[in-house]
Amino acid sequence: MEPASERELRKLVTVFFCDLVESTALGERHDPELVRHVLSRYFEAIEQLIVAHGGTVEKFVGDAVMAIFGLPTAHEDDALRAVKVAAQLQERLPPLAEETGFALSFRIGITSGEVVVGTGQTLATGDPINVAARLEQEAAPGEILLGAETVRLLGTAIETELLAPLELHGKASPVEASRFRRLVAESGREPPLFVGRERELAQLAAAFRQTVQQRELHLLTVLGPAGIGKSALAAEFLRSLDGRARRACGRCLSYGQALSYWPLLEVLRELGEPAAPALERLVEGGATSPEQLAWTVQQALEQAAGEQPLVVVVEDLHWAEAALLDLLALVCDRARGAPILLLCLARPELLEQRPGWGQERGNEARLLLEPLQNKDCERLLGTFDSAPPSSERQRVLDLADGNPLFIEELSAFVAEGGEVGRLPPRIHALLQARLDLLPEAERVVLTSAALEGTVFHHRALDALVPNDLRAEMPMHLATLTRKLLIRPAHPDIEGEHASRFRHQLIRDAAYGALSKSDRARLHQRFATWVEQFSGDRPELEDIRAYHLEQAALAKREVGAPEPALEQRAASALAEAGERARSRTDLGAAADLWRRALVLFDELDPGVPELKLRLAVVLAPLGDFAGAQRLLVEAARDATDPVVAAAVRLAGLSARLQFEPEGVPPAIRREAATAIPLFERRGDPRHLALAWTVLGEADWIELQLRAATDAWERAATQAELAGDRAAAAYVLSTRLLMLPFRLPWSTVVAEAEQLAARFPGEPIVERAVGFLRVLAAYEAGRRDEARARADDVLDQISASYPLHTAIFNAFFAWEELLAGDLVEAERRAFSAIGELHGLTERGFRSFAETFLGEIRIAQGRHREALELADQAEKHGGPHDRGTLIAANAVRAHAHAALGEVEAAKAAAETADAIAGTTDSLADQARARYALAVALAAAGDSADALAAANDAVRLHTFLERPLLSRRPAALAEQLERDLARSGRRGQRARSFSA
Repeated sequence: MEPASERELRKLVTVFFCDLVESTALGERHDPELVRHVLSRYFEAIEQLIVAHGGTVEKFVGDAVMAIFGLPTAHEDDALRAVKVAAQLQERLPPLAEETGFALSFRIGITSGEVVVGTGQTLATGDPINVAARLEQEAAPGEILLGAETVRLLGTAIETELLAPLELHGKASPVEASRFRRLVAESGREPPLFVGRERELAQLAAAFRQTVQQRELHLLTVLGPAGIGKSALAAEFLRSLDGRARRACGRCLSYGQALSYWPLLEVLRELGEPAAPALERLVEGGATSPEQLAWTVQQALEQAAGEQPLVVVVEDLHWAEAALLDLLALVCDRARGAPILLLCLARPELLEQRPGWGQERGNEARLLLEPLQNKDCERLLGTFDSAPPSSERQRVLDLADGNPLFIEELSAFVAEGGEVGRLPPRIHALLQARLDLLPEAERVVLTSAALEGTVFHHRALDALVPNDLRAEMPMHLATLTRKLLIRPAHPDIEGEHASRFRHQLIRDAAYGALSKSDRARLHQRFATWVEQFSGDRPELEDIRAYHLEQAALAKREVGAPEPALEQRAASALAEAGERARSRTDLGAAADLWRRALVLFDELDPGVPELKLRLAVVLAPLGDFAGAQRLLVEAARDATDPVVAAAVRLAGLSARLQFEPEGVPPAIRREAATAIPLFERRGDPRHLALAWTVLGEADWIELQLRAATDAWERAATQAELAGDRAAAAYVLSTRLLMLPFRLPWSTVVAEAEQLAARFPGEPIVERAVGFLRVLAAYEAGRRDEARARADDVLDQISASYPLHTAIFNAFFAWEELLAGDLVEAERRAFSAIGELHGLTERGFRSFAETFLGEIRIAQGRHREALELADQAEKHGGPHDRGTLIAANAVRAHAHAALGEVEAAKAAAETADAIAGTTDSLADQARARYALAVALAAAGDSADALAAANDAVRLHTFLERPLLSRRPAALAEQLERDLARSGRRGQRARSFSA
């Protein structure tokens, strides 16, 4: 790593370009000495304003001035300072015109953004400089144009007019810009709503009572980081006084000349006429001694508190100059006999220059504001107009970590489309300004620590910082702890010492300050350091993979790619993805493998196999299109015939979900060739894939015994390959199929055996949880069933959207059987909507038949017929389950409509298809539909036989809830036949 003095930094700055208009014409008409004098006065005025507001004049280019606000030291209000300079220039031009005799105009462009700069330097490079120059060129005479980032930083502090996007020279896309109208406030943010500070408010009230009772001045300093709620607390306290005290407020400014006593000027102005003499002395300044000045202020305050207690609030005391702090200390020493509460609000930085402030005298006290509690953060979040989506609320609260300002800014940022993981502009500016106050050595330590993460290990930090800082590391860490930037933490590595950033966003700001070249070096160093511990700690291997990846990407982004590093990073990510898949975390596996593919050389022979693995996990995650795209690429690039055959099988498996026509026969043809090939190669991993896909083909055609056999073979091969996760996955799928052909007690026993075989395996727990929901429904425990159902769905909704939808569809069916049509419809719609969003058709068609049954129960028979047609279209000609269910829906709907022949035709079709399967549940569904159709046709005897068949099948399966409707129909038919003197025909025999 480079010495600290030579490092490059990334910084958020505001760039200011100002160009004088018509100065060229001035030179044509007048003597050059006169022109030089006039322009010098204009440039001098501009430069004075820039410097007074803390900006740095970067250069004069002809008639233009470029300045940067934020270099070499950043301020949280750099954007506001730049706009104030522009606004004040508008006011300065008339007097300058009168003074010089020449009325010149200007045009100004201002924008904010990230630049790269050397440590302690003002020479910056980055796109904001080009954009600001182009905005200045687009501006009309007398006009100020602002870039979008500057407008976001300023919020409601300014009034602007949004322009049509500008086509700027050199920019590929139009640039958003606004015309500045006027400055309306010193800050673009009001304090958030007062929430959760009741204890602190009571402490302020107690201090006020003590001040009144003792009739003397008390100094109370409220300390806390930016945004923690100091101003909101003070405002609420002032409101609570309700006329019981006079009050006056002043604010310390972070920039400007001769402003040492500015907050007292504001206070005395607000107090009015009695304070006028003191105000005059302060304005004159200069000759007055500090003691005399303190006596004057003391007299003014005591006089103001003569009739009623006085509360004086001084905000942002951390920006106070030493002269003001000395003056306030003298006033605190001398004021007597008047009830004055001096309430100062400051960040902890105040204690860096005055460690004893607020504790040096008996009439002084400090109050440290801690982060808000979770419940108060949630209340605060609920008060904002711009709230983040419900899916992002918890992430916003976690990142904000109890800071009200961060909650507000993150909430608005996300609501406007920003990413939760990125720093919102205002928070970025605020935290960057805090870091810029640190001495260079401390800043290097902090930015290096940020490389590891929110928690960092001290010995790792030793490996990251420059050699000349290592001896002083303990001292710097102690100082950063005292400055409330870090705190001790429990180490992730045994035997190490660790610290953590006090706030995730502080870490993000510190990391963001590193140049990408430094990031690349530091990530590589950290990967090397952590490697020594990772032998028996797989999770540390994952961390190592991340840091290698970040190093490789950073090098690529700065135009210095390193192929060997990229290969190492890609291999480490691929291995981490395999570990994630082995613990059934498919989402993490997919993410890691995607990232590995970004870094792998496309010609690497392992790439097709990796794309195959990624595609296989994308399918259950619901990304069928993504899986298919990867498989097409893998098929094109695979040179190994084994990999090519596996890719073709996986492609057919993906098509089974979103493009099922003709797929099962194709799977059987491909498997007939692939399985012998895999066996000759002795390749259990690909054999497991082949038998899994073959089982899927059997499943969709309801050849359940064949599917069971195929999946058991797949599990055996997966375990031979050492892939217990794949074995657990395929056996869980087999378990979910069993209720269609085996008694419930047998299914439960199988579930218990599988859970014992794979203890703690998430995929198994998910399947067993699903069966427990069905068991509760069947037993009539609907409240328990619903609670269990919601728990199961909550556990898998983020990671397994496909299974979430499938489970919800079956829960809808159970609600229908239990008689709650409203809940059944809600769940069915939810399932179909999710499956539609996933472009899935295999299970979506089945869910549509469930909704068709619900429509029949609601008496909406024509809609049920439309759903049956739609389901059959989505399922395809080989989806026997959908064909049976769709024709069963048609039979019920036509029968209810009195369309007897159509009902019989549909029912007979369903029954014929069911007879080619060994799914007893589907046979029962078809027999019940036939019973309904025959009953509608007046054929009670055959209808009774069919109904009894359905009852016997459901009884064998031990599904009493499913047997209710055919049993009720059978009882009605028995009564009808008894009245007519006829008996039912013998029921069809069946075998389980």
